Amino acid sequence: FPREYTGLGWDRFDKYNELIRKHGVKIGAFVSTQNSKSKLCKTSFAVPTIESHRYTDIKYQIEDFKVRNLDYVIISEDSYTAEEIKVLSKASKEKHINIYVDKMKMDISKELLWFRADQPEFIRRTLERLGKVKPVKSTAKKFPKFAVTIDNTINERYSGEVQFMLQDMKYEKYMNQIGMIAKEQWDLASSEHLLFHKVKFIKNKR
Repeated sequence: FPREYTGLGWDRFDKYNELIRKHGVKIGAFVSTQNSKSKLCKTSFAVPTIESHRYTDIKYQIEDFKVRNLDYVIISEDSYTAEEIKVLSKASKEKHINIYVDKMKMDISKELLWFRADQPEFIRRTLERLGKVKPVKSTAKKFPKFAVTIDNTINERYSGEVQFMLQDMKYEKYMNQIGMIAKEQWDLASSEHLLFHKVKFIKNKR
């Protein structure tokens, strides 16, 4: 879809794929390079399957598709960079989902985490706990939506539990904010597809 605003939204994409899978057809999608020099028309930029991917780094696109268990992805242009190929190749071989965190204050990127089965509507909670975490003083009044947090020792046995917010929440001293999920992954963070995958919270490099 080279023309702007002609790509699919996630609701329709998921609906189509649910129907196609019932007939045993393999499912793929186009990822778009940000080095695009589309020859299709002068006003086009990239040829994504998903409209929100049009101006988005390939490292975010691939995680959106991995979480949906696609069979394959195809780069939709011929002007990709070596770095984009490297990122795509590495991510496609990983069995977990990378969640990119802006301004990450505590490195937990080596931890492979599952989400709990009993998820509330307001917060996403991980199953594993990473041990004793010291409280960090803060002047914050709230944790904004998509803030990534970790419980500290004030919360006793919950110390080390990692979460992220699905809405603005009041500040609690037993929670340390680690950072913010990258804006490019807010759709992914909101999706229930994510709950069925192992995840890593990665420091985002922009």
